Amino acid sequence: MRQHGFYSLGWNGSILVVRYMDTWNVEAAVALHQAAQQAWMNRPASTWAMLSDLSQWEGATPETLDRWWQFFDDGVANGLTTVTDIFSTRFHGLLVDSIAKRASAWVNYRRSDNEAEAFEWLAQQGFPAAKT
Repeated sequence: MRQHGFYSLGWNGSILVVRYMDTWNVEAAVALHQAAQQAWMNRPASTWAMLSDLSQWEGATPETLDRWWQFFDDGVANGLTTVTDIFSTRFHGLLVDSIAKRASAWVNYRRSDNEAEAFEWLAQQGFPAAKT
């Protein structure tokens, strides 16, 4: 099947910034996982944080969310300790509420209202953004 949904990802200091766009299918989750593996494998071994910006994300099938969990689980196995998510609406946050609760048992987790708040909270957790 063809990938539906898009992402971008990149490092800002020790923070992996992932931006989710459109409606996702399983192929999008698999592609994200593969790209993220390259990102965390090509950096020095250490703990890191993730800022997930879902403000342009429209949703996903339950199968896609299950496959996304493999990406998250692998991230934790490779040093992910802290996560914050940004959602465009409360409804979108509710779509992944069970995953967020599950993630909270594994990492330091918080929802943020916007990118500035997310970076501020991550800095308070020991993950400052790179100076630009």
